[in-house]
Amino acid sequence: SIPRDREGRYYPSLLQPYARRQVDLGEVAVALYAAGVSQRKAAEVMSLLLGHRYTHETISALTDQVLKEVEAFRHRPIPEDMAWVYLDGFFL
Repeated sequence: SIPRDREGRYYPSLLQPYARRQVDLGEVAVALYAAGVSQRKAAEVMSLLLGHRYTHETISALTDQVLKEVEAFRHRPIPEDMAWVYLDGFFL
């Protein structure tokens, strides 16, 4: 919830009025990639949804950046104060 002033005229400069969530292009690109959508088709879908033209090169760059962050997260050192590591997996 957004804090309100007495007269209800304050809106944070980073959010549009009544906006609940900003679209994270990386999230959308990775979700489409994970669903097996080609980069060209993902560019078309994002263009339709977000009203801005995206190229497949842009989608590729977004996906590559997010995948780098995921790999860095997966290979981070485990803190010494962590007592347990719970692993779970599913194999088809």
